[in-house]
Amino acid sequence: MSQNRQSPKKFHFFENKWMPSASSPLWASLKITITYTIFGVLWILLSDKILLFVSSSADQFYRISLYKGWLYIMVTAFLLFSLIYKRIKTDYDLTRRLDLQFKSLQKAKTTLSDNILELKTREYELKASKERYQLLLEGVNDGIWDWDIKSGIFIVSNKFFEILGYEVLETPHFTMEEFEKILHPNEKNTVLNQIYAYLDQNMTLYDTQFRLKTQSNGYIWVQNTGKAIWDSEGNAIKMVGAIKDITDAKKTQDKIEYLAYYDHITGLPNRARLDEVVNNLIAQKHQVGLIYLDIDNFKMINDLVGHNQGDLLLKQMASKFHDLKLHYYMLSRISGDEFGFIIIDFDHEDTLIELSEQILKIIRTPWTLIGREFHLSCSIGISYTPDHGDTFETLFRKADTAMYASKNNGKNQTTVFRDLLHDEILEYVELQSNLKNALTAGEFELYYQPQFNMNTNEMIGSEALLRWNSPDKGIIPPDRFIGIAEKTGFIIELGDWVIKEVCRHIQEWEERKLNYGKVSINLSGVQILSSAFLNHIDEIFAAYDIAPKKIVFEITENVAIDDSITTIAKLEALRALHFEVALDDFGTNYSSLSYLKKLPIDYLKLDKSFVYSLGQDDKTGAITESIIYMAHRIGLKVIAEGVEKLEHMEILKKFNCDFAQGYLFSRPVSKSDFERIYLED
Repeated sequence: MSQNRQSPKKFHFFENKWMPSASSPLWASLKITITYTIFGVLWILLSDKILLFVSSSADQFYRISLYKGWLYIMVTAFLLFSLIYKRIKTDYDLTRRLDLQFKSLQKAKTTLSDNILELKTREYELKASKERYQLLLEGVNDGIWDWDIKSGIFIVSNKFFEILGYEVLETPHFTMEEFEKILHPNEKNTVLNQIYAYLDQNMTLYDTQFRLKTQSNGYIWVQNTGKAIWDSEGNAIKMVGAIKDITDAKKTQDKIEYLAYYDHITGLPNRARLDEVVNNLIAQKHQVGLIYLDIDNFKMINDLVGHNQGDLLLKQMASKFHDLKLHYYMLSRISGDEFGFIIIDFDHEDTLIELSEQILKIIRTPWTLIGREFHLSCSIGISYTPDHGDTFETLFRKADTAMYASKNNGKNQTTVFRDLLHDEILEYVELQSNLKNALTAGEFELYYQPQFNMNTNEMIGSEALLRWNSPDKGIIPPDRFIGIAEKTGFIIELGDWVIKEVCRHIQEWEERKLNYGKVSINLSGVQILSSAFLNHIDEIFAAYDIAPKKIVFEITENVAIDDSITTIAKLEALRALHFEVALDDFGTNYSSLSYLKKLPIDYLKLDKSFVYSLGQDDKTGAITESIIYMAHRIGLKVIAEGVEKLEHMEILKKFNCDFAQGYLFSRPVSKSDFERIYLED
């Protein structure tokens, strides 16, 4: 209680509220007045007494009093001066200090005002900058992110959420774990490895593309770029970057890549993609085999039914090839009518050959387009590592060489590359380049092989056979250049020349009244399917005035079956003009006796492969006899080719074969020898 009791209030004069401050003007005035009063009182009380004590006379007293008065004035004047001077000096010093302080305060005020103005200016600029930055963030298409690596927190812009379709959060941040959850599973490890490789400074630039999950559980492609900050010890402490939605650009890029690496008709990888894949496989130490095929005479399909139907046929083929997918690694449409199969890590070359045989079988299957049936074949070339090269270009070049060898050897077959093929292809190219010049230079000539009646042994006609008499290479048989002429289209011009030459010879023989019988002329499939074929026939025979009944046009089984509707129409037109038609090489390909009755033909030429086996194989004999019998039943006459032995002739007579030709009777001979031996007396 005593501690809480207040002490009694002491009263003191100097504590009176009326007591002036020692530094106030009132106090200074009182101080001077009191001092002067005290001094005056003391002077008055004491000076006279002292004066009386020391004065000896009135006169001395008077003088001393006078001096006393002056002294008083001087002393009081000095005293007043001292007091006033001290006061004034104190006030002056105080005023001066106050003035200096005032000036200092004014200066401080000015500086403070300037600082306040600068702070307000900076505050305004910062606010404006912040507003501009916010407008920038909202205006750009990129989502900005700021990653505090130590805390693992991502702070992102509103655009970041908008890109992913999420609602903008009041606190726009999330953790690394949440970021990992929206990464595409197939790319998660790659993305994280790239980030940490960059943070470990194993990458100089962080710029990558990946997919992020959206609010709708779909995925979009983003491009993510960033820049990190490291401390003095090389530890990453912060990373800032941006994501950009590149889904549309990625789709465009994928489309461009598809166009660059895939065939738009079949959807198969193209040659560029095949090149890339094969070289990668070789780099990975895989054994690689290439089966390269070219559809024989595919141009005929485009010419007959149009390119749209031709493209449809290619799609059908690609679909059929997929049935073999367990046997190959990759299928490619290399170009036009060319396909490539890639096989890896096979045991033996025979594996490639067996697959190529399955491919040939697929191609041989009849194909139907707009109600018309086509029979096709293909030529195949094979090459493989390491025997034939260690790059795609080398493998392709050698497979191409092997494929051309298949074409030159009659098509519809497979050839595995061998070193000698190179020389054969060089010869092929040389023949191709010399063909047209050979016709102009008169290097072609016709040979004739006589045909005989099996019962009377009389010559009933001959077959005109084309020979190329090259100054450099001598006689070149037709099987070495006819295929080249067909592939280049030169066969049409060459075929017209053959027909004209036969007409010229017949005209000459008739003028000489020689009995030449009938002349058979071979027609190429390319030639007969040409739109101008019938017009050329009309023009040529009108020019030479040759009776059509003197001519037999021969077509092969393949020509008759390929695009049978067009072929039948052309053959019917020939017969309407009174030409006769023979089906050559019967029995070599798609033999069908039931099909024969559809063809407007007069003769069936039995292929020499049947004749060779007569007398050695009972089955061949039985088949041959049946063919001749059935041909006679549908009104056809039969000509046997390749008769070389008397035994063959006797058996054919027994089978009632009508006519024959072959080395037993005569080899093909020149026009002059034919005339001398068979036409002249």
